[in-house]
Amino acid sequence: MPKKRPNYPGALAKPIDLLKLSSHEDAVWDEFVRRLALLLDHFGIDRALPPENLWFKLAVELALAHVPGFGFRSLKRKGAKRKWTLEECRALVDAVDAQNKEKGLNVAIRSAMKQPGWKWKGSIPSIQTRYHEAIRKIELDQFIRSHPQGPLGPSMDDLFLERSKRRNRKRATKKPA
Repeated sequence: MPKKRPNYPGALAKPIDLLKLSSHEDAVWDEFVRRLALLLDHFGIDRALPPENLWFKLAVELALAHVPGFGFRSLKRKGAKRKWTLEECRALVDAVDAQNKEKGLNVAIRSAMKQPGWKWKGSIPSIQTRYHEAIRKIELDQFIRSHPQGPLGPSMDDLFLERSKRRNRKRATKKPA
């Protein structure tokens, strides 16, 4: 379904009616110039600007209003965060590890959830999964930091970055079923 056009007020909402204007070219041109002035006013562009700035600003405003490629997505995603930062992972592991884990991870998580500084939402099985994911992320970070670039090849950071790019490229080319 095509995107709905923005609503323009007054004369900008209707095409120039050549039947109502005299067939004289000056009348048509005058109406065209009048509507350009209305368009500038509609977008709040100062008509006293130098012509190159005036037309550039108008072009940008029209592009933002009509061309999807000039739009912006909100920086704030809706829904849950996709990935945890390393600091969040460490905070979760530290909060759970601060409890007595001798009786098991579930008991330690239940005890940690009762602490005043607990900030994670979810059930015990969900937190347990996040806990194990956090440990893996921390261990991976430690492994990468302990294996800097050697004389024979790229650093581990470069390898994981390249792997991530390939995976994202594959996801982008898959067609939905």
